[in-house]
Amino acid sequence: MYQIVSKFKMVKNSNKVLKDPFRPKRPASAFIRFYLNNRDYILKQNRYLNLIKQNKMVQIASQYWKYCVSDSMEDEKDTARAQTDQEEAKYRQLMSKYHAPSQAELKRRLKEMPKRFRVNWNFYVQDNFGEHYVKMRSFGGVIKVLATKWRSLSKGGKRPYDVKSRQDRRRYEKEMKKFKAKYIVKL
Repeated sequence: MYQIVSKFKMVKNSNKVLKDPFRPKRPASAFIRFYLNNRDYILKQNRYLNLIKQNKMVQIASQYWKYCVSDSMEDEKDTARAQTDQEEAKYRQLMSKYHAPSQAELKRRLKEMPKRFRVNWNFYVQDNFGEHYVKMRSFGGVIKVLATKWRSLSKGGKRPYDVKSRQDRRRYEKEMKKFKAKYIVKL
């Protein structure tokens, strides 16, 4: 079985079923919109807070939400509710067009998904692994030697691998764009 780790990445997991990464996402609630729209105001009013203390900011925002301090806050709440209603209507339209794929279809899509791009280090190892492995016959030892050599390489020495990596990334992005276009639900 597989589990979704990020939007377009599925990982093998024995007890989970595959989930469709292209399923339309539920819109944010009115409170979350209110909070995001008023985060700067909350920070100005409570200077001891910072962005790291999100939970405190959310608690304060919930107080503003429950007990409207002013008419402007009431207007903000109404705006947030209206935005949420619009997004909810779009979401319902998308969900009416969306048809959940079967587990077999998700497995087929997983196999069809483009192979992820490789970084410059991967290309360096690919080019140099064989000659060192013949000498050392130890995977770990070869990787240690290659890592040391890689760190000592100048930018000019790394340039061909950077170029290969950029080309592979472009290939991946192009293939991923085609892959997403097949399955994303549009209005």
